[in-house]
Amino acid sequence: DISLIRQGKPVVKTEYEIEHDLIVNALAIEIFSIGQGGGSIAHVGSFGELLVGPEGAGADPGPACYGSGGTQPTLTDAFLLMGILDAKKFLGGEKPLYPELAVKAFEGLPLKAEFPTKVRQTYELGLTNVAEGIVSVTIERGIDVRDYALFAYGSAGPMMLPQLMERLEIKKVIVPPYPGLFSALGLASGDLTYTNYRSAYITLTPDADTAKRIDEVYTKMEKTILAKLPKGVKREDVRFIRSFDGWYAGQTWETPFIPVPSGHLTEKSIEELIETFHHRYLEMWGNKFPHLPVMACSYRTSCVLPISKAKYKVLSKRKTGKPSGLSKHLSFLPEAEANVMEYERGDLYCGDTIPGPAIIREPMATTMVCSGQVARIGRYGEICIERR
Repeated sequence: DISLIRQGKPVVKTEYEIEHDLIVNALAIEIFSIGQGGGSIAHVGSFGELLVGPEGAGADPGPACYGSGGTQPTLTDAFLLMGILDAKKFLGGEKPLYPELAVKAFEGLPLKAEFPTKVRQTYELGLTNVAEGIVSVTIERGIDVRDYALFAYGSAGPMMLPQLMERLEIKKVIVPPYPGLFSALGLASGDLTYTNYRSAYITLTPDADTAKRIDEVYTKMEKTILAKLPKGVKREDVRFIRSFDGWYAGQTWETPFIPVPSGHLTEKSIEELIETFHHRYLEMWGNKFPHLPVMACSYRTSCVLPISKAKYKVLSKRKTGKPSGLSKHLSFLPEAEANVMEYERGDLYCGDTIPGPAIIREPMATTMVCSGQVARIGRYGEICIERR
């Protein structure tokens, strides 16, 4: 899954597609799924070509190496046979992996190639699919991927995404602490948000009548939300965020989430809304039409109730020495990548530097630092990977 964050904010849309052609009107972060991860299955297409995904083995039965009944080779099986995953340290050693089952799965792959080639090409194709997915998402948004850092979390993200830095010329890859739990930590740290939504077609003209009509819409929505808040929550405990969806006269689609100032709206406020609409329209669509009237069609108020959040501990700095690791040989890779140093993330300190190629292990994730890259450990234990 890929999502875009600009200036610290995710892209939010007003519709959510539950499944193909089943769309509901609900606020949702825009997420693109490319169907490529550790469980993606390697198979042969109708022309005899190798394909990886979008079909996946899921968690049950999972990849062949899980020993839970899966028989088809996956990216996880490839990573295990290459040595990037450790059969005895997976999930902190609580779940052993079975390399012999991964070998059997790849041997059964009906591809006209030798066994090492099957494994290596599955690995390469999986990475290529992820790279193409990232490029597709960024190009659609008019984004140059070279201007952005890539946040890698989950279990497979830190293992796969650093290997795309050269292909995509990404500035850096950041692996947060506890990447396998990152989504859960985010869910537990999200503020409670109550949203109200109204529709009213009003042409924005900087006069007292227009200001009064729109001000009444927001005032009513905020009163409705305040009446539904948990007992004991006061007005000063929350903050309201206003926005509207609008269009130029004659259009049939909205430009959403135009910011609206809080408090009592005046004629000057309406002038600001019009200018903000033009600016946002230019930002989203690459053009603006200041000579056309602007119409507001939908109004949205979100009430944010802050909650206590998960906090990361500040990592201490190393007093003496440098990180110590073990030498490890990887299979099916070019010679420059074959011999790596292996580190335990729990043994690293703030300010430590790990030159690639290297592998950094932890109970719920594996981070791959490639040749020509260097990983630096940040204040909160984040791993920042950049090109040398």
